Amino acid sequence: MKRIIMAIAIASVSCKTTETLSEGPSSELVEAEPTELTVEAFGHAWNENPRGDLAKLLSDELVWSDEGLETDFDKEGLLRDLEDTRHVIRELRLEMHATWSRAHYAVMRATLIGTIYGDEPELGLKNADERFSVPFLGIFRVHRNKIERAWVFWPRASALAQLGLAAWPVPRR
Repeated sequence: MKRIIMAIAIASVSCKTTETLSEGPSSELVEAEPTELTVEAFGHAWNENPRGDLAKLLSDELVWSDEGLETDFDKEGLLRDLEDTRHVIRELRLEMHATWSRAHYAVMRATLIGTIYGDEPELGLKNADERFSVPFLGIFRVHRNKIERAWVFWPRASALAQLGLAAWPVPRR
């Protein structure tokens, strides 16, 4: 946890800020560092070719920690999970908003967007065309232009509620 906080602090004070694919906080555009370019390439590969280009950007020793899951993924586990997820969420996309980097660490601010088509009874989904959109924050450690460690954060409860798999909390009056 200490390393994660340190990576966020380093990235947030870094003067190497690059806005990528959409509008974001105003900042001076500067040339991206190799670490940042690796993370941006990861974002593009996530959307285009997970088994090909994405796999090439992941270290064989990858440890992927998703705050919403009980266990970490290795490289094969992440690729398999993404492939399984895409069978249910056919338009799963990672819309990048900004990336920051410093030394071997990079931070990506993005949005996970997806649509589930048809019934998915094993997941409890009964309605077709259920869309969701949730914020995503990824902190990545890059070594030799490959992601070797990732910590990802997204509001899992929000995604589940948008898909009808959980109820939004109702405030007491």
